[in-house]
Amino acid sequence: MDHLYKQAEAIEVKKQNRAKAIKEQQLAKEANGATYAPATNNYHTAGTVTSGDKCLDLYARVKPGAYKEKKDMPAEEREFRN
Repeated sequence: MDHLYKQAEAIEVKKQNRAKAIKEQQLAKEANGATYAPATNNYHTAGTVTSGDKCLDLYARVKPGAYKEKKDMPAEEREFRN
């Protein structure tokens, strides 16, 4: 009867070791595939000249008078209009 307990313990240890090995393999696989470089959009296209500052470029694209009609509206109404 004692041998059955030892056999059950041995099986449990094998299961734990196998699970640990699988987890280590998965972590190694994820670490090998990681680039740690963020994916960024390419804002510099051949047709546009940029200053290098994205915020300034976006501000420069707004045409004069684009917000003229919204100037006299209350803030609540401006928020819901396009």
